[in-house]
Amino acid sequence: MGRLASLIAFSLTVFAGCHPVSRRDPLVPADRADLPLRIKHVSGGIYSVEDGNFWKTNSVFWIGENGVYFFDATYQPRSAEALLWKAMTLTHAEFRGLILTSRHQHHAGGAQAFVDEGIPVLIQRNAAARFEEDWIQANQWLSQSFLHWDRTPLPKLRGAIDKEFELEKGNIKVIFPGEGWSDDNLVVLFKEERMLYGGSLVAYPPLFTAKVDAIKALRALNAVEKLPFDKVISGHGTVVQSRDIFRKLHEYYRDHK
Repeated sequence: MGRLASLIAFSLTVFAGCHPVSRRDPLVPADRADLPLRIKHVSGGIYSVEDGNFWKTNSVFWIGENGVYFFDATYQPRSAEALLWKAMTLTHAEFRGLILTSRHQHHAGGAQAFVDEGIPVLIQRNAAARFEEDWIQANQWLSQSFLHWDRTPLPKLRGAIDKEFELEKGNIKVIFPGEGWSDDNLVVLFKEERMLYGGSLVAYPPLFTAKVDAIKALRALNAVEKLPFDKVISGHGTVVQSRDIFRKLHEYYRDHK
């Protein structure tokens, strides 16, 4: 896959108990861009990705017999390159796409690494409308907040998702439940595994909520909670959480109305 050979200088290491991510408080940022990703098999074709740089965030990829799909891209292109390299060691299946659950940098910052490998990038339609403007503003803010933030290149989008988008004959469903944490927040339902990847909407503890409309967030959470799943891969904090995450989030947003 072309330039992935250059990853020797940024090798991805996976430890058990001693991994640096294990010691990260999800509510306390770290001015770091060099912490290794932690990748774990969760269930079926699902793998979780923990990025402990800056504010800790989680993402997901799914491996099937005929293809691999990534859901969110880590903060930076070099960490996304490491993610792609690791996925290459797990399968010979084609990398079919990257779907960003929001336009925000903790989900989308590394997207250019996917574009460089010819992997199409999709996002929710509301984000696509002002993607470049928001991208530039986010990089300005993060550059002022962190000494180790490298401005991320703007990736070229291949398409936009409206309400729902199905993959793998409906086994994977990407859903826009309405504005909640953001006006473009997507969640991903893995039907066979009965798991949900919640992005930043279904994430506990919630981060970056200063501008969130609590009423809209509660409405979107109510819609997602009706879906058929048993466990949640949270966009922040502990990776795999029970459905009790909805009770915690309802309490949080009710307190912040």
